[in-house]
Amino acid sequence: MVKRVMIVALSVIILGGAQVFGASPGDTIGTTYYDLQSENLAATRICVDTSGGVHFAWIHTAASSSGDRHIYYNFIDNGGFVSWSSGTQISTSAGAGFPDLGVFPNGTGAVVYHNTNNNNCNFGKDSGQGFGLFSIIDIPDEVPGEATAYWPKVSRDSSGTWHAVATSYAMSTELPFIYTYSTNDGANWASPVLVDTVVNMTPFPVSSRVSTKTAIVWGRPIDISSPDYYDSDLYYVQSADGSTWDYNTKVNVTNYSGADTLRVFTDIDAAYDYNDNLHIVWSAVVYYAGSGDAMNDSSALFHWSSATGIDTIATAFENSAPSLYDLNIAKVNIGVDVNNNLFAVWTRFTNSDKSAGGYSNGDIYYAYSTDAGNTWSTPENLTDSQSDGCTAGNCDSDHWPALAETVDQYLHILYIHDTDAGSIVQGEGSEAISQVMYYKHENPLWVGIDDKQQPREYELTLSNYPNPFNSVTVFEFPPVEEGELTVYNLLGEKVAEIEVANSSRIEWDGRNISGRELASGVYFARLHAGDNTLTRRILMLK
Repeated sequence: MVKRVMIVALSVIILGGAQVFGASPGDTIGTTYYDLQSENLAATRICVDTSGGVHFAWIHTAASSSGDRHIYYNFIDNGGFVSWSSGTQISTSAGAGFPDLGVFPNGTGAVVYHNTNNNNCNFGKDSGQGFGLFSIIDIPDEVPGEATAYWPKVSRDSSGTWHAVATSYAMSTELPFIYTYSTNDGANWASPVLVDTVVNMTPFPVSSRVSTKTAIVWGRPIDISSPDYYDSDLYYVQSADGSTWDYNTKVNVTNYSGADTLRVFTDIDAAYDYNDNLHIVWSAVVYYAGSGDAMNDSSALFHWSSATGIDTIATAFENSAPSLYDLNIAKVNIGVDVNNNLFAVWTRFTNSDKSAGGYSNGDIYYAYSTDAGNTWSTPENLTDSQSDGCTAGNCDSDHWPALAETVDQYLHILYIHDTDAGSIVQGEGSEAISQVMYYKHENPLWVGIDDKQQPREYELTLSNYPNPFNSVTVFEFPPVEEGELTVYNLLGEKVAEIEVANSSRIEWDGRNISGRELASGVYFARLHAGDNTLTRRILMLK
């Protein structure tokens, strides 16, 4: 069944100087009391589309962590125009959680999530770039012979196929996970196939940006007959064409043994570079096989590719007090720029910066590699927000980073600025509001590239003034030889269309195609010029 979310009121802002909460950098695009943003792995909660638009998704609760849980979405175009000051709700009923995000080639966003109230995995497709009008489609979530699957993750390959993975909700020691796919933009999905059994909710798909390759990556218990949450190897299986799979050919990347003291934990991410090579990053925990004990304040961060093998990105063997199910290096993400430089972003917890409740405040770190992951730069603290001894509501704990897989002139990072350390969802600390932060960090390796190398389809900017406007507004953009400016209402219906020829400026009087004056409200202006498209959200007030 397809459902559509109606937006009844919006507010719009433009990002100016970075807003700072405590010492944490970036701009606030939303808030939440729900400080746990995904089960284990960080998931894809930020995407950059081919026009430079940035999409965000997160879990939102309005008044407390136990309040109605919804999925919120926000969008920023490449001119810095923010669609909603605090995001907009896209889930249709409470109980929604743990989103994963993707985009279509035209910049339209797609969000998957599960809902504990209706036992559904959902695929939401927006009606246009940054519109926020998501059609919600149920996707297969039944594990053969098992309980319902939750925690869906998606990727889209270059042929247009959407790949989805979800894990059984049976909270036991063994969690089977399934794979399904859609070849018609999420409208219909294939019957799910059982892939393997895990103990952590780690499985996710990742697709190449230059071919039809897709891989499924997960942490698999070393002893499948007696699985331990902290005792896993890293596996992947790859399909060359995105449709033919042989799950018996899965590759064990780590091959840890009973004598080793490192094990794959729940924090895993992967990306293909522009040469079609798969790169995987993960956090590893110190584990003692004899006793089954794990040291969550003794961990390391690793990278693997078939060309380099396993390489160390960072280590953290020192005391700290991260929240439950976190290591002192946690929630790693990987991104790639067009020059095939690799970037890793993660949370770091230390004992030198703790809340009054005894939990370590987090900071967001990053490192990069210029040689396909063989060596990595010295880690740098991006947020560096120290608030040792802070009380609830006054902490600067930065956690749950999500790095957009596409790195351009910037590393595009979404993170949670938690004003009390620990995780209230896990019963740690106190109820406190958290800011959902967007931070752009300059790519230190960015160099000029010609248009053929540029992954973005265009570099247009579309603005209008005044905005909001009463009856007439003027759109400005770089010179366009031939194109059209189309205006849509909140239902996605076309209400106005203006031809553009050898112009960089168009005036619109707020009338529809029939010449009638439109009512006050929010509309979407979309500029089409050749293969280029840019959307602008506009507000008419009469």
